[in-house]
Amino acid sequence: MFLKYLDALEQDKAMEAALQGKSYDFIVAEPYRWAIWAAPKTPDGKIDYNVALTGDDLREFVDQKLFPYLRGFTERATGPNTIEYKIGQISGEIKNKFQSGYNLRDVIDIIDGLMFRSQT
Repeated sequence: MFLKYLDALEQDKAMEAALQGKSYDFIVAEPYRWAIWAAPKTPDGKIDYNVALTGDDLREFVDQKLFPYLRGFTERATGPNTIEYKIGQISGEIKNKFQSGYNLRDVIDIIDGLMFRSQT
């Protein structure tokens, strides 16, 4: 859920920067952004299941790539008061409890339907 929120926040900041004629440096590298690995979309806004990871591929990505990448933020941060450091600290305690990548896909799909910064 945190990664979905962070992705939405960064998309908003990127759009705001673009409107001001500036560029935005994303905190999270592209392969690890929610919209890329968790919920890639088709042009009509639905999850593209031809691209989205599921099953063992999803579980292995989360355990062997995503979580180690996020834990590394602590080491890459310029100081303890940065968002990068906080991401690393939060991620250092996270463990994937899903043994089935299919169940994990179901949960990701539900989380993707949540609307942050909305009354609905």
